[in-house]
Amino acid sequence: MKIKITLLTLLFLTWAFYDSSEFISGSSSTPPANMTGAPGTTNACTSCHSPGTGGSGAVVVSFNGGVNQYIAGQTYSMSVTVSQTGQKRWGFSMVARNSANQNVGIWVPTNTDSKVYSSSTHIGHKNAPNNVPDTYTFNFSWIAPATAGTGNVTFYAVGNAANGNNNSTGDYIYYHTLAITEVVPQPTAQLRVLLQGAMETDTTMKTYLNTGGFLPQQQPFNTPPWNYSGTEEVQNFPDNATDWVLLEARNATNDTIIVSRKAALLLSNGLLQDVGGSAGVTFTGIAAGAYYIAVKHRNHLPIITQTPITLPIGSDTPFNLTDAANVRYGNSQLIALSNNWGVMPCGDFDHNGIISYADYNQWKSAISILPAYKPEDANFDGQVNLSDFATFRTNIGRLVPQLLR
Repeated sequence: MKIKITLLTLLFLTWAFYDSSEFISGSSSTPPANMTGAPGTTNACTSCHSPGTGGSGAVVVSFNGGVNQYIAGQTYSMSVTVSQTGQKRWGFSMVARNSANQNVGIWVPTNTDSKVYSSSTHIGHKNAPNNVPDTYTFNFSWIAPATAGTGNVTFYAVGNAANGNNNSTGDYIYYHTLAITEVVPQPTAQLRVLLQGAMETDTTMKTYLNTGGFLPQQQPFNTPPWNYSGTEEVQNFPDNATDWVLLEARNATNDTIIVSRKAALLLSNGLLQDVGGSAGVTFTGIAAGAYYIAVKHRNHLPIITQTPITLPIGSDTPFNLTDAANVRYGNSQLIALSNNWGVMPCGDFDHNGIISYADYNQWKSAISILPAYKPEDANFDGQVNLSDFATFRTNIGRLVPQLLR
């Protein structure tokens, strides 16, 4: 009888030990789910850990080095830091929710101290780090939702600053939320393009039409053949403005389909500027993505990119349309300068995509001693005279692909 009682007691104690160890190991290896303080949470870590509240520490969530913005599909570095003086074991759990309280994004552990769990909706500690005094930081990554439109995202985190005594006493619980905003990339094109007639050096263009007061404040492409109805207007031109240009974004699978147009300023260094003063040209009515880009001017032959280019393009690496390899039929469409930079050919005064004797006749009839902003002013000096003929005469016979006419 004594033997039976002893065996039963031993079995009970063994079961109790393993059951208690499993609980302790379970909470230290993987935290419980749905205890992050997110809306809808029905349990709280303070129900198990005591005293739970009243500590002097904190849990802090950091996202992308403090830049609390994200772009769809991008991967961002994150961290959770739990701290409290005198504590030495650490744990956390976190979720990412949109405004509808839905879990969003993908967690990516980057160290052995964290793991993804609860159907991949949570990230938390893995084998809670021990014997690390006063503070601990967990590092990992978060991949934003693949498509734009998720909106603001809030991270809900709970941190446990424990004393490492292998039970739930002497532990402090902290909560933190961090909201980040979605940034939807705008289809901005940063380009470099040069006009043959405006060239002053091999790399810069004249600004006389600007300094002489000839540039119109409203975009000049509201007449045939462009018939562009845009309302772009400039009150004060930048000192380095050379002239207006018209850009077209075209469908990536059918380059004859124009999906958006925008008039902008061409600066003397070949870069573009929106009428609002920002670098590049931001198209309206289209999303970021791949497009053919065509550039048109009032007295130069237009050009189009060799392939679709992905917008936005950063200002640190503008797409170079002075490189013949980047332009459709580049070697025949651009005129190479002594430094091998390519420029758009001048002389298309009637804007039909062909430089012919019709353009010569138009220039001849426009000759005048009165300064003005005229397409026949091939060399951008504000006058129409023989020097313009010298500028464009070697281009007679040049033409552009049919899709640009």
